[in-house]
Amino acid sequence: MIKLLLWAVIVYLLYRALKNWIRIGGPVGRGAFPRAPERIDDLMVQDPYCEVYFPRKEGHHLRFKGEDLYFCSPACRDKYLKEHEGGVE
Repeated sequence: MIKLLLWAVIVYLLYRALKNWIRIGGPVGRGAFPRAPERIDDLMVQDPYCEVYFPRKEGHHLRFKGEDLYFCSPACRDKYLKEHEGGVE
């Protein structure tokens, strides 16, 4: 009876190991990240004044001398404009 129970446990453990191996895509190391992200949520941009990086959708946009600029805050935008007087479209 104990031999039968021992064999049942061994078979169950082998089943679980095989199931896990198939789920992750083979040997260890493969399939850890099965899918790449489907799309990029947002791009990181650098504030031209304070040089901090932030998500573009959270930035404050300014069209300046034909160039699209994104700032981390209205304060940085205003300081940038003060240093580079004029040229706003």
